[in-house]
Amino acid sequence: MRLLFQAAKDGKPWLNGKQLLHDGGSQSYTLSNLFKRKPVWRKLIHSDGRGYYRMQESIRRTIQADMIGECAIY
Repeated sequence: MRLLFQAAKDGKPWLNGKQLLHDGGSQSYTLSNLFKRKPVWRKLIHSDGRGYYRMQESIRRTIQADMIGECAIY
């Protein structure tokens, strides 16, 4: 999720699934295999059906708003 969030912040939200798994240190071959026991992942991560993934836009906005709120507190 951290990699997807960072990609969204950088303006390039779509990431290759294989690269995501590699960069995240996973030994799984697919995100669906990695999250097979956590079906909620599809509510957090959006697939283009061709091997690329991004964080769901609503989730990204929520996390970003929370981060802005925390910065305002300090």
